[in-house]
Amino acid sequence: EAGNSTTIGIGNSADLSATGPAIIDWNWFPTTGLSDPNVPDPTASPVVTTTYLLTGTDVNGCMAVDSLTITVETDMNLMIANTVTPNDDNKNDTWIVDNIEFYPNTEVSIMNREGEIVYESDSYDNSWGGTYKGKLLPDATYYYVLKFADSDKVYKGAVTILHH
Repeated sequence: EAGNSTTIGIGNSADLSATGPAIIDWNWFPTTGLSDPNVPDPTASPVVTTTYLLTGTDVNGCMAVDSLTITVETDMNLMIANTVTPNDDNKNDTWIVDNIEFYPNTEVSIMNREGEIVYESDSYDNSWGGTYKGKLLPDATYYYVLKFADSDKVYKGAVTILHH
């Protein structure tokens, strides 16, 4: 018994838990996104919807096959930092949007309160460090707009730059 199919948001994972009497050899396929394809309870972290086929072999050499599907939703499961502290202490030195790597070609615009664009990217990669034209911006609140390549969803919010 491979277990139940489930749905996860992209960037998340599901713990699988197969069961079977006297199974000595577990084999999940495909192995993509699995922490270990040869155990009954791997962690599955696929980035696209995947049906996993499980073959179990018992002590007598008898085989049984079952499958389950992990449906992956691109649900924009983002954690967007609201602060950048560009002081080279390796903490919040750049503006971090967790899970942005799962949404390629995400457009980002960051504006100051006058509406002047201080940063733009057509494929954001968590690298903006609070600069404009090579110089650090002053402590202030700035405003971002995120536009996704394959969705009409738009995220807007504020990010504050603080120099400590």
